[in-house]
Amino acid sequence: MVEGILTSRRLVCLALAMGFAACGPPASSATGGPGAMAETTVEERPISPQPPAATEQPAPSTDDDYRQGVRYLTGDGVPKDVLKAAQLILSAAERGHAESQYLIGVSHGLPWGAKYDPALSASWLERAADQGHDRAQFLVGEAYANGLGVEPEPAWAALWYRRAAEQGHVKAQFRLALLLISGTGVTRDWIEAGKWLQLASAQGDQEATRYWRSLADLINDKEREQSIAAARRWRAVAESPRPDGPLVRFIQHALARLGYEPGPVDGVIGARTRQAVRDFQLAQGMAPHTDAVANEVVAALRAKLRDGS
Repeated sequence: MVEGILTSRRLVCLALAMGFAACGPPASSATGGPGAMAETTVEERPISPQPPAATEQPAPSTDDDYRQGVRYLTGDGVPKDVLKAAQLILSAAERGHAESQYLIGVSHGLPWGAKYDPALSASWLERAADQGHDRAQFLVGEAYANGLGVEPEPAWAALWYRRAAEQGHVKAQFRLALLLISGTGVTRDWIEAGKWLQLASAQGDQEATRYWRSLADLINDKEREQSIAAARRWRAVAESPRPDGPLVRFIQHALARLGYEPGPVDGVIGARTRQAVRDFQLAQGMAPHTDAVANEVVAALRAKLRDGS
């Protein structure tokens, strides 16, 4: 099944890297700010001047293209065809599918791959990271920390590590802790560093465990207690109820049907979904609500869909 295959992302990326047809760079990153990628463009595709005929089948969704691409990569029910897989996954990526963007980014970042291009890799990864993809956020942090396809920018690397760490990415939590210990790209803060080390340690990172033990011996009792309390508070927030995926998918679907641009319908509240919700609220004369899945938003979307508007 594809669901099981998708867990083997390393193999998928390797397969893509071995046979990627010239993918072309993505459009400019929406990140903005210091260190944002230089503007690039995707190879232009011919666009029909006429809308599709009513009898034509609707275009496959980005998720459909992505899953079908993975099937062609792995031979799951279809003959293996790396070129066709690359085309499908690229199509999904160009239309905003975060996991496809991530796979392409990783594929171009493999030094032994046929299409090794660290700058192109970083650009695709940043597109996925902008949508809240935690593994892409971590790798964008790695790129800016180590100058992989981009100019080294420790402060910008810390920002991406933090974004991934806040989503529970264990390696990002550890990397951020190291920056906080050394004061590289951030203000030195051993209390916060200890928080992230504890959180990474709790996920089984043995190196984080060793660092936390050493740091705990170095700081005083008050600082140690503050660090432990900070980790406890973070866990409490992280374990609090979160929007369920089906509800988020409904919101994204409704926004897209109503002409807004929430990004892929993937059940993840990223920057594009939040912006689309804000745009919808403003258009409806609603007071902007920080909660993208607030009951008022859901009710208004349902009413609009029922009205056919």
